[in-house]
Amino acid sequence: MAFAKAVSTPLAQKRGLQEAIGSPIDASLYRRIGGSLQYLTLTRTDISHAVNLASQFMQAPNSEHFHTVKRILIYIKGTVQYRLRMLSKSPFRIYDFSDANWGNCTKTRRSTTGYYLSFFK
Repeated sequence: MAFAKAVSTPLAQKRGLQEAIGSPIDASLYRRIGGSLQYLTLTRTDISHAVNLASQFMQAPNSEHFHTVKRILIYIKGTVQYRLRMLSKSPFRIYDFSDANWGNCTKTRRSTTGYYLSFFK
């Protein structure tokens, strides 16, 4: 991945992840990378959706899921200069909203949580 070409988005367009597609991989490696990515979402909100999607397959990841995680890492490599920075005397205010759907996934009936973060003057 050191020589991977940077990508402009953390997820491929119109690509959903499924449980049954792909060959099984080492779950412990996938979980370690996924945990690190979840920690990184605290300051890199641009990867939150992609990391959330990839994290739904921590129990039994496969090669397709790992490909998605690698794409997120390549995206981060190309956007390493992105960060949240807020000066104490800034005229901007932070507003955040969160929401959850309870069992909305039609296949697994799992819940999804999301949030929206805005800066206003």
